[in-house]
Amino acid sequence: MSGRAIVATFGLTHIALAVPDVERAFRFYEQIFGMVAVYRRPGFIQAQTPGRRDVLVLEESPSALPAPAVLLLEGGGAGFP
Repeated sequence: MSGRAIVATFGLTHIALAVPDVERAFRFYEQIFGMVAVYRRPGFIQAQTPGRRDVLVLEESPSALPAPAVLLLEGGGAGFP
């Protein structure tokens, strides 16, 4: 480690992903992590992991790259190859 202080968190508590197909993306996270949809509207799903503080927002964007190619964090963002 480079000597920088580590910020303690409860995890990545709020992640938003722009995805080309919100229903397909939700099925993936539902099957892998057990995510449960807590709010839905057309092109938008907010999900949580049962018993945890993780929140995943999936927002449909036809020009979005398939996840995890683009990850938008609340207040910032990061790209992945």
